[in-house]
Amino acid sequence: MPALIEHFAKKFKIKGDKFHMAGHSNGGLSAFRIALKNRKRISSLTVFPGFPSYTRDFERLTRLKKIKVNIFVNDSDKRWKAMTDFTAERLKTVGVDVQYKVFSAKGHKVTGLAGPNSKVLFEAIER
Repeated sequence: MPALIEHFAKKFKIKGDKFHMAGHSNGGLSAFRIALKNRKRISSLTVFPGFPSYTRDFERLTRLKKIKVNIFVNDSDKRWKAMTDFTAERLKTVGVDVQYKVFSAKGHKVTGLAGPNSKVLFEAIER
């Protein structure tokens, strides 16, 4: 991922030379990993849902203090909600700017962010 970030940074004019990282489900797990390893190049981290997939990464969450973190999950997605609850609390505890929103919906896909509601994603990044 660092090589891809550098490729885009050279090819395009990127505001502040920082990127918005996002991911859904396993992509959310990867997005956390990438943000933790490349924090100086990341402006925001948005997962729907997602959390750090390695125990040691929970110890490194302070690395995200200068990154806006947005976490979205459905209330019926029990395993993912439990882990995102834990992640959001840990982020708040270590002083990270985190927005955590739980949607009343069934399943794993956070459909509350689809269609006209997708503006929530952009508002979260710009906050």
